[in-house]
Amino acid sequence: MNFLSKNKMFLKTIFKSKKIIFLVNFVLMLILIILGFILYLHFNSYKILPTVDNVVEIKQKENVAFAKGEVIYEFVYRPTCKDCQNMKSFLVPKLKRLNNQKNSKVITLNVDNSKFGVWAQKQGLTHTPSIIVKDKNHILYRYQGLNKHEWQQLLSGLNPKDKKSFIGDVDS
Repeated sequence: MNFLSKNKMFLKTIFKSKKIIFLVNFVLMLILIILGFILYLHFNSYKILPTVDNVVEIKQKENVAFAKGEVIYEFVYRPTCKDCQNMKSFLVPKLKRLNNQKNSKVITLNVDNSKFGVWAQKQGLTHTPSIIVKDKNHILYRYQGLNKHEWQQLLSGLNPKDKKSFIGDVDS
């Protein structure tokens, strides 16, 4: 009898410790999943914007936008670019806001992807972050650099040179 009660106590202790171990493992896994999600969002925040996977898709998106009378903003970046990383928190909210305006469309292009490297060279881009503003297949403005004032004007829909709107009705 004494032996049986000792075994029951021992089994209860093991069962309780398994619950605790399971609970600790569950909490640790939950923390890792949340941390992974946060890191994913941090390193992929440019991907929140409309992106293209190949050069043909760029032309398709341009043709659709031009048919609707939209101005295209082709934002060019590299995830490995330190300047792009430093400018990300400044640029992403403004690019998202611009993309939500009725007469504009933002497309992001990752030029670390070799398919876009040749395209970027043909567009005359040598640095990132860069942006090309197009209307009806004509380049209205091209900018490469880190000047936040110029980026602010561009992403507000204004041409930094003449302060005129690229778009008919721009929300500032």
